Amino acid sequence: MSTVLPQKLAGVVNASPEVTEEKDLTTHRVQTLPLGKPRMNRKFLWEKKDDTYDPDDTATQPSVFDDPDVATEYQPASNWENIHRFDPLARWTWRKEDNVVRKIDIRILIWTCVMFFGLEIDRANIHQALTDRFLTDLGLYTNDYNLRNTVFAIAFLSAELPSQLVSKWAGPDRWIPTQLTLWSLVAASQFWISGRSSFLVCRVLIGVLQGGFIPDIILYLSHFYKYTEMGVRLSIFWMSMTAADIVAAFLAYGLLHMRGVLGYAGWSLTIGLASFAMMPAGPTETASWIRGKNGWFTAREEEIMVNRVIREDPSKSSMHN
Repeated sequence: MSTVLPQKLAGVVNASPEVTEEKDLTTHRVQTLPLGKPRMNRKFLWEKKDDTYDPDDTATQPSVFDDPDVATEYQPASNWENIHRFDPLARWTWRKEDNVVRKIDIRILIWTCVMFFGLEIDRANIHQALTDRFLTDLGLYTNDYNLRNTVFAIAFLSAELPSQLVSKWAGPDRWIPTQLTLWSLVAASQFWISGRSSFLVCRVLIGVLQGGFIPDIILYLSHFYKYTEMGVRLSIFWMSMTAADIVAAFLAYGLLHMRGVLGYAGWSLTIGLASFAMMPAGPTETASWIRGKNGWFTAREEEIMVNRVIREDPSKSSMHN
């Protein structure tokens, strides 16, 4: 697999055995650049932030890229989408990193919660409809509903691995909105359910299309966050599911009193279509006609986003979008 090295390290990698002085100078420069001390990260929302650190201290953490001899084994591939921002010599402060993380929370995390909200609305609507007389209207029995739960769970679980493979191939920024849009259309088709067969087919299709959403989202978030930051973000992500259950109950109360349809697909369909515009492929690919020609982040912010994640886990350079 071909790799590309930053120009600053090229002299080290390409040096012949005779050219030792240049290599020693470059190695010394890399190893003497300031590195930051680890900072305690909150694992739970209720934990207090670590206020013992200086926000203007260096935040760059030690990594395999600090040793030019070892760094060659972990160099990102030349076709990695963030390669132009990769720089082992990059340094930044905690203040800069915190500002970048806060911006990621606003731009990326909030929208993933909105998408999960849309999923749970579609997934939970059947439970709300059960409080009415939809089984009687469709000529179904309790056993049919229980069978629906079984086939939905099987379809949901079976779709997780294939969905992740598709996400890896097509990119989560394309596949996740596609999933959301497709299952919303299937949910809308529940309006035409007429019996046991159509009821089961509809729920199986929704299960297949929704099955890979959660692992795909977690993979997507890992492009932007370090593993020490994922715990709090995922707890916020799961809170959106509970919020959807609460909202679904109120929606069901109004719709069922109006003798409305079985689903609320319009909500999640709108979210699915909007997600094509709201989900950038990666930290350095936020520029578009709808997100602006300059994107959401500056060149310096992109450099911090890319290097702080890749320094923690060099294997993420193989997670192409």
